[in-house]
Amino acid sequence: MYLHIIMNVNTDASNDDKRIIISSFMQELCRLDSDANTVHEHGNDVTVEEIRHRVLRAYSLEYIIPFLREHRLENRGSEPFEFLDGEQRIRLTDAGRNRCDQYGL
Repeated sequence: MYLHIIMNVNTDASNDDKRIIISSFMQELCRLDSDANTVHEHGNDVTVEEIRHRVLRAYSLEYIIPFLREHRLENRGSEPFEFLDGEQRIRLTDAGRNRCDQYGL
């Protein structure tokens, strides 16, 4: 019984982390994409590490990537972003761009 409670706490923490990571990551990806399309500061693709550094410093890249993979799989057919260069870079897709308002942009 005690072990079961600990496992639920870890699962709950993981779900909270997933929500925070996906929301923060997508919000920043949408913001960077919008900037690239209006100010032309850089191209529409960015490194995953850059986004992690800007908005998710509390998490390691190794912790973030599996949540991003899972989010893409959950949205198969209308993936919000695509990985480039073996998951080193990332780019918002048209489907993701159409959902940026869900993330506050």
